Amino acid sequence: MPPYSALIPLLMKAAHQNLSLTEEELDKAESSVSELTTRAETAEKEAEEAQRATKVFEEALYKEQEKGETLEKELDDLKTAHHELEEKYADAESKLQNEDYEERIEDLELQNEELTNQTTDLEAKNDEANRKLKMLEDDLFKAETNSDSFESK
Repeated sequence: MPPYSALIPLLMKAAHQNLSLTEEELDKAESSVSELTTRAETAEKEAEEAQRATKVFEEALYKEQEKGETLEKELDDLKTAHHELEEKYADAESKLQNEDYEERIEDLELQNEELTNQTTDLEAKNDEANRKLKMLEDDLFKAETNSDSFESK
């Protein structure tokens, strides 16, 4: 059996090697923690930016929806006025048999044409607002998808 005093240097050498390995592992772990912390901070910043972009898109979408609702109401009002005018025109036309009323018919025709043009213009504006609204909804969906992607990192 070897004396214990001969084992002490061997045990010290093994302990020193084990300590060196543990320090290397600690250095690697600290490096990994630092890298993961940096990645997490970057992902957090990107998520915050995506959330801000999402909020901007939501606000723009809300404004466009309000604008679309206003245009739709105006369009409905003009359609109602146009319909009423057409009814008045039809009534006037059926009642008019005298030359004195020809001028009134021309005025009503001009008003009818004017309301038709206004209706056409509002329909075009409504179509444009709906197109913009669709684009904003698509952009919002993309922003939310990006935000979800960044949050999951």
